[in-house]
Amino acid sequence: MAKSRRQPLDRLAQALMVMLAIVIGIIVLLGGPAASKVRDFSWQNERVGADDTAFLLTFSRPMDQASVEKNLTIEPPLPGRFSWAGQRM
Repeated sequence: MAKSRRQPLDRLAQALMVMLAIVIGIIVLLGGPAASKVRDFSWQNERVGADDTAFLLTFSRPMDQASVEKNLTIEPPLPGRFSWAGQRM
């Protein structure tokens, strides 16, 4: 049986593949980017009354506005509309 001889470029490619696999493994184990969060809610720890007509939610990153509007539920349901300014709804 003939012994295969690796070229320097082959060794370099294999070393890079191993390093890349290790880096990917570390990223997977530690987790990806942090999930989006509400950084501020204007009615947090406040007593809400009939005179209150609007609240603000500030998110930690840009959001898919349609997704937020579709999934936001308010109990009891209130009439109104959505308005966005950057990361603030």
